Amino acid sequence: MERPMSLELETETSTFYTWEVPGKAISIRLDFGVLDQVLSEVMQGFGSVPKRGAEVGGLLLGRITEGEPRVVHIRDFAPVISEHARGPSYLLSEADEERLTAAVERWREDPSNRDVHIVGIYRSQTRDGLGLSEDDLALFEKRFPGPGQVFLLVKPFATRASVGAFFFREGGSIRSGSSYLEFPFRRKDLGGGVAASEPVEAPTAAPPVAAPAERPEPVPARPRRFATLSLSEDAAPAAPEPAAAPKMKRNVWIPLSFIFMLVGVMLGFQAAISLRPAGPAGMARDPFRLSLTAEKSGNNVNLLWDRQAPVVLKARSGLLTIADGSFNKSVELDASQLQNGSVTYRYLTNRVTFRLEVFSLNRASVVETVDIHTSVGAPTPEDASSARTK
Repeated sequence: MERPMSLELETETSTFYTWEVPGKAISIRLDFGVLDQVLSEVMQGFGSVPKRGAEVGGLLLGRITEGEPRVVHIRDFAPVISEHARGPSYLLSEADEERLTAAVERWREDPSNRDVHIVGIYRSQTRDGLGLSEDDLALFEKRFPGPGQVFLLVKPFATRASVGAFFFREGGSIRSGSSYLEFPFRRKDLGGGVAASEPVEAPTAAPPVAAPAERPEPVPARPRRFATLSLSEDAAPAAPEPAAAPKMKRNVWIPLSFIFMLVGVMLGFQAAISLRPAGPAGMARDPFRLSLTAEKSGNNVNLLWDRQAPVVLKARSGLLTIADGSFNKSVELDASQLQNGSVTYRYLTNRVTFRLEVFSLNRASVVETVDIHTSVGAPTPEDASSARTK
């Protein structure tokens, strides 16, 4: 799935974490909204591959203010998908390099992004250590040679806070083995509070011990109930009364038959869902329809489309364009992201317009647009989706 994008505006209460090292001529400001969303991307990659996890990466966006110290303000980011042709590490293949080139050129040439520029690169680190490799240094020198551009590494952990580290140039060289300062890559550990839409923090609202304390009886009851589900007479302990064995055997099939019935109902229900048509009964899906919809969820908008649409199943790529007041953003989607069927976006103004164009293998394309008024949380009827082909 394409990552949720975010942009938070500064208020009287700081919305960013400041990374500074005494004696160094650079100060890096990382918006907490960007931190939240980058962490979400990193953890998705970390959980996608057993044991080690897959690394992810992309562009850091914002602005650089020259001075003493030089201030690098990271206000947004743009993922660059890797096909991981060389394993779970973020090592770019030829196709990955093409995607990176397209992303860099788009942000350099788009006049609507005059206030947001490329300020560096980020990637997650699931391999050992927390330092830049020779491939990282070569990529940084080739693609991000500008003064003040930075490299962010994020090392994810399953049972504790992830760790972040910044790297930058000093007189033409880079300290690559380790960062001057590693920091917990989690908003609440950096004084930013808890993100309103942070899924990881939601369970803390209800103490986990409260529910078992209110219902103490089911806990011991479960082992006693399932202890009767024995299908082997030899495994059962000897009973003092011979007549008890047939009675227990007959009782075993009562819960088993009920379980089999539930399994059959569930399988039938899932089959009905997977086989039902998108439109009226007996009608196939419209080959030129994406069914693009937008729904407000807290501070975010969830953009959804039909991932089983014929054009999506046969898509080679897509382009999502977002118009949010004066802020405009374009995001490239590959075939796997299109088939995931959703994107989450953190809105800035009361009205956001989404335009999704899907390119099929035969070079035709389908476009749909949808508007949403975030003040009421639902698309207006007059702004319904429209589709066309090229």
